[in-house]
Amino acid sequence: MHALDELILEGYQHVVETGHWDGDRLGEVTGAPRERIAEARRTLTELKVIECDDHRGERWRAVSPRVAMAKLVLPVDAEVRRRAVYADSLRERLRMLVPIHEARQRTESRDVVDVLADEAALDALIADETTRCEGELVVMRGTARGTSAERRVYRDAHARGVRVRTVFQHAARYHAPTVALVEEFAPAGLEFRSAAQLPVHIHVFDRSTCVVAVADAPGTGALPLGEDTAGDHTTAAVVVRHPLLVSTMAATFGQVWPDGTPFTHADPRPAGIEEELRRSVLRLLATGAKDDAVARRLGVSLRTCRRLVAGMMERLGASSRFQAGVEAHRRQLV
Repeated sequence: MHALDELILEGYQHVVETGHWDGDRLGEVTGAPRERIAEARRTLTELKVIECDDHRGERWRAVSPRVAMAKLVLPVDAEVRRRAVYADSLRERLRMLVPIHEARQRTESRDVVDVLADEAALDALIADETTRCEGELVVMRGTARGTSAERRVYRDAHARGVRVRTVFQHAARYHAPTVALVEEFAPAGLEFRSAAQLPVHIHVFDRSTCVVAVADAPGTGALPLGEDTAGDHTTAAVVVRHPLLVSTMAATFGQVWPDGTPFTHADPRPAGIEEELRRSVLRLLATGAKDDAVARRLGVSLRTCRRLVAGMMERLGASSRFQAGVEAHRRQLV
């Protein structure tokens, strides 16, 4: 919903002061064309703050916005509350079935996983697991998604004293929603770091449940360095509750975290981050990886990857990638 523009405000004030609607006069005062004036009157009518006083549509009167709120807003609020109560009821009924399902999983000899291909269902699952998390939540992902659902997870965990540690990719430091998330929660004590590459994108709750982003799902790829994007919206994930698999994922996080660079609201882009990205590009190119594969691994756009490669070639005085690789090895950069 957009804020009311000056023409609409002027039109409402005109009706309040004169007790009628004079489109011609309003056009002279504001310079607005007839169609814009007609649109302003329709908006005020839909908001129920002006009403026609006769059958011919010649006389209009102003209605108190507080009265209009009672007519329009209160029913919406009531419906939202009704749906919230219904959602809580559904959630509680379904939770009663969880122990039965999880008990069966623990007794099966094979590993059992759930696959979620719906982003809304994934958000709901992460929110539910967060409400049951008591000790620690660790997150490893390319960038923040910048959604209200994501912020609620961090806010809920922090409010209940859960320790939250998150590792993003270095490229996320140039991503506005990620920086905003760090600025909001780092001062409250939540911990953030970044690394050039992440082996997997995960949420681990109390080392009992792990949500793993599917490697080829949309959103685990390129993030244009230095440009704002919508974030990495993973639309498919695997939910793992087998103790051995969850422990493995938690251990993977434990290997990445100590070497991560602290990501703080006071210094979101410390010196050396882009240099580390350049070195990571060289290391991946040395393995024979192509530009698009390098970009995906580092969470940067293909254009940014090529810019980093060109910069390293220029610094090394190389005219080809092969020559750059030889020179990088000679200087012990890879």
